[in-house]
Amino acid sequence: MLSNQTPKSKRLGKETIDGHPCTKTKVVVSTSQGKTLDAITWNASDLKDFPLQIENNDKENTSIIRFKDVRFTNADAAQFDPPAGFTEYKDQMQLMVGIAKKSVTGTPTNAPK
Repeated sequence: MLSNQTPKSKRLGKETIDGHPCTKTKVVVSTSQGKTLDAITWNASDLKDFPLQIENNDKENTSIIRFKDVRFTNADAAQFDPPAGFTEYKDQMQLMVGIAKKSVTGTPTNAPK
């Protein structure tokens, strides 16, 4: 578990990733067990300092996460609509009855919404 300490960071320089000017930063966080977790981030100044790349070294393993085609847009509200055929149940008991009925008849109960 991470402690409530503020992560320590040290700027390592400037680099460009996929055409985006980035600040390369080493970030160190201390755990409550006294261990430290460190990573290097490349934060794109033209993308509100979004970390385009994060590198983490753990013993002999290196993990690199790189984000591409970053866009700050609102999600289409339809993405949050229930899928077709969605059935809403009032409580766990109705859900269990619906599952049992579906296993027998092949179709769920039409629970009141």
